[in-house]
Amino acid sequence: MGNDDQRVLVLHGNLYLVVVEDIPEEGALLEPGVLNVLQAAYLAASVGRAERVGEVLRDILPGDGFRAPNMRYGSAKRLFSLNGPASTCQEGSCMFFLSLLWVPVLAFAYAPGPELIGSPALLVDYTAWSKDYDRFNERGSDTRSFRELVEILYDHEVERPWGDEYFPEANRRLNSFRTAVCNSEPGLRACLLPATLRNDSDVQELEKILLDPSLLALLGARWQLELLSWNMPFREPVFSLHAGPLFEAFSRPSAFWNLQPATVSWRATRHTLLWDLADYRAGFDSQDAPALFALQGNYAAVLDDWHLRDRAMDFAARWKHAISANKRWAPDNAIADSKEIQFQNMFEEQSGDFERVYATLLPKVQALPAMLARFEKERSRGDYPEEVYEQLSYEQLRELLLLQGSYFAVAAEQRTGTSDRQQALESLLTLQRYSKAWRAFKMELSTLAEPLSSSAFVLDEAAGFDLAQTFELEFLKAILGMDPYADKPLFPDLGHGLLAPELFQASYLDENAPDLKQELNGRIFASLPETEQIRILRLYLAPATGKVRPMGLFRLGAAFLSAATEQEMRALAERVHEVRSGNFH
Repeated sequence: MGNDDQRVLVLHGNLYLVVVEDIPEEGALLEPGVLNVLQAAYLAASVGRAERVGEVLRDILPGDGFRAPNMRYGSAKRLFSLNGPASTCQEGSCMFFLSLLWVPVLAFAYAPGPELIGSPALLVDYTAWSKDYDRFNERGSDTRSFRELVEILYDHEVERPWGDEYFPEANRRLNSFRTAVCNSEPGLRACLLPATLRNDSDVQELEKILLDPSLLALLGARWQLELLSWNMPFREPVFSLHAGPLFEAFSRPSAFWNLQPATVSWRATRHTLLWDLADYRAGFDSQDAPALFALQGNYAAVLDDWHLRDRAMDFAARWKHAISANKRWAPDNAIADSKEIQFQNMFEEQSGDFERVYATLLPKVQALPAMLARFEKERSRGDYPEEVYEQLSYEQLRELLLLQGSYFAVAAEQRTGTSDRQQALESLLTLQRYSKAWRAFKMELSTLAEPLSSSAFVLDEAAGFDLAQTFELEFLKAILGMDPYADKPLFPDLGHGLLAPELFQASYLDENAPDLKQELNGRIFASLPETEQIRILRLYLAPATGKVRPMGLFRLGAAFLSAATEQEMRALAERVHEVRSGNFH
């Protein structure tokens, strides 16, 4: 670590022992070498995964977490335990125990701020999750042996560099699973075949056996868990499993476009205890894993509610930060401030929902003076505590996921001749046309379409930057009456967002579209006749047939989404689907 006062030991390959010696006085700067260790310890403490955690970790820069480059120690003389009695640091040294089982989660999990830790109004119950996770991973348990067997098979899929040690370790885990399970379930095929893992074919045979629905149902019933194969839309079938306690089972009537009405059966898991392959891989390559729902076939789907809540908390934190920042600097640029404007509109237009959720959560903190004071302070400022944002974010993102997932479940049965890309595009049109959470959809589309920083909170499972660009290009063509929408341009009704003066900022025209500057010839765009405005905007988007200006596409899309209303979004979706319906069969 580059610092003699700290050291990290790895014990038995599954436990971090972090020893921080000669703890500095309160207020002293942390050494850079220990920063990552303390960040990991802090996150582990946040979710109850540390056996003993120093109070020093929660006292660092309250409200700002580990975002600042220079950290300072708080009081280091006391330790508190989330799951046991308090203890003290001894002789200036403190130990933090971090299970490596938690490492994959750290790759993408949202870390709530220190002021939220322990809040009974938080969107997730970390203590309950920790208990389930500890029970599932108890040493010597059959669930742990199963998880370890699945993960060594995942390692084969992601080509982790085990070298010559892979098959000896894989066989050790297979035998451990058989010892734990097969005495009471001797008829399981996994207890018999393959006898030994010797090559890739043996691994594939075992994976196929473990994906068998009857085996998963038997083991799931044994452990009182949902144990499911995990098949994401538009991915080739792979060995991927998911396990967690059942949170909710429900049916969702689904009627979209010209599809036959159907009822989609959903099952949602509360706590993720066994990660699917994409999430497992994310834990080792530090990439996000957009695995939020999976299709089960025959109009059925499963929702990873734990992962969804994690995304919702992240969305909520950014939403609240935007509202706070907007008070200091009001957003007024339809392009540069598009997301801030949308967050502000979401806040103002859902004032009744904010009050509803606040009234529901307030009783939960009545017995905690510090939490109650924070809630009341936020309201006195004209704002709401972050937990309220979390609940509203969860409601809206969940609505998007369930609607999109239901569409895919129906399309998998009724759109078998439609390409993956066309199904993905129709899923976005479906959200735009049918979703109650249309504001959240606009925000997701805005962030997906951002050059160089494309991202989304829940829609990235089936959409990315390229798809978002195609989608925005299509609705801009419809608004401007470009081919194939020439017979009926929507600009008179839907084009007000494209009148934003920021679109014709002189610096942008000089650097990116000098031809447009020449076309304008000093004229003010807003004062031009409507037909001339349409002509100029078409050139802004596409200077020649078959050629699109990428920045022009992004800027026009951002300006439109900043101002679009619910009625406009739905009317636009219907127009696009009407014209392109031949692509969706």
